[in-house]
Amino acid sequence: TKAFTGTFDGDGHTIVGLQAKGGIFGKLGSGAVVKNINIASSVFTGNTSDSVGAVAAENNGGSISGISGYGNTIKGSGGSIGGLVGKNYGGISNSNDHSTVIAGADTVAGGIAGVNGTNADKDKGGTIDNVQSNSAVTTGVLAKDQYASHLGGIVGKNELLLDKYNINNVSAHGVTGKTGNTKTSGGIVGTNEGRISNAYNESIIHGSENIGGVAGKNVTQAANSNMAKLNDVANAAEIIGDAGSQNIGGLVGMQERATTNQGRNTGAITGCTYVGGMVGYNKA
Repeated sequence: TKAFTGTFDGDGHTIVGLQAKGGIFGKLGSGAVVKNINIASSVFTGNTSDSVGAVAAENNGGSISGISGYGNTIKGSGGSIGGLVGKNYGGISNSNDHSTVIAGADTVAGGIAGVNGTNADKDKGGTIDNVQSNSAVTTGVLAKDQYASHLGGIVGKNELLLDKYNINNVSAHGVTGKTGNTKTSGGIVGTNEGRISNAYNESIIHGSENIGGVAGKNVTQAANSNMAKLNDVANAAEIIGDAGSQNIGGLVGMQERATTNQGRNTGAITGCTYVGGMVGYNKA
């Protein structure tokens, strides 16, 4: 798919009732600008392993701002799906979404983006600033032994971007995860390998393993010397572990070679093994 590299200014207009594969745009390339659009009551889907998002399946160096989503459905299986973007290797800012993101088996899903990270060529990095999600990030009908992993109220998986904080000033207020079919889910991010600051969660969280009010997992990859970090984060919502659940924390479910600074939790926590008011299981 050829990437869009121009400017699309919606001037505050609304796209209503669209049905599309991938997103309004398949790919955004370097220099692309998409701004000032409302997207409502639309359905975005993809084939197995596809990326799906209302604005774009993949943002590879473009700028997305001033977007509002209302009542959209984003659905995919085996890939990366998000309320606005499936895979984000560019910038998303000053936007909000009130949609339903439905993950199939082995799917990374987030209220704003599925993956926020660095592209294969390592020349584009994703940043998310000043966004809010009121979306439900949940799973479809899955078999008993199938799970959606890496579900987050803002991002499913946040990858390292050098030493930068690549997610800043975000909040989530919907529902993340689903009883019986979710592993590694967090109110803000499913798995964090990067750096997040000023994040607040009010989305109720469900899952069976690695469940946290802010991050399901906060993990520094062994190959990276830069540590994964959460800074100035808070959770105020209930965290509900399934029967037999493990690694359930008020802020982080599983933390490994990573740090959480200036965190606060006021949400109730239900779990079975390794349950903590701040961190469920912490490994140095």
